[in-house]
Amino acid sequence: MDKNGERLLSDKDQFAASYNYQYKTMIYGQGNIGGIKFYTDHYIHDDKLAVYYNLEEFVFDYDEKFISENGVDAYLGHILKSVDDMYAERMEKVKQEAEEKEAMVGSPEKLIKSPGSVTYEDLKRYMQEKRSI
Repeated sequence: MDKNGERLLSDKDQFAASYNYQYKTMIYGQGNIGGIKFYTDHYIHDDKLAVYYNLEEFVFDYDEKFISENGVDAYLGHILKSVDDMYAERMEKVKQEAEEKEAMVGSPEKLIKSPGSVTYEDLKRYMQEKRSI
């Protein structure tokens, strides 16, 4: 934002502040379409687009051929659809990793539900939970 002829980082734009903190560079707001805000980082010289969704970063190569054949609207739609798919994949992977980690740590419910398949880790976790009560 401009303040007394000097450009300062806006304290109202949390994304710009976090980007500045993470990458140690200034980004400039260019406008928005609905709820989608557009920024420019003049220090990136590659033809790249980065989309941030729920603190996740998705980087794409700029595809001039796709734009010339299908238009900007189609390109943005394609990018947003790709981000949605990639985000769903990442969240599924995080969920699977959490389930695997939980399975490795043990499941105290197995003592009651399936006593024949109880492992040492299950028993250990059951005893830890019993002590905490």
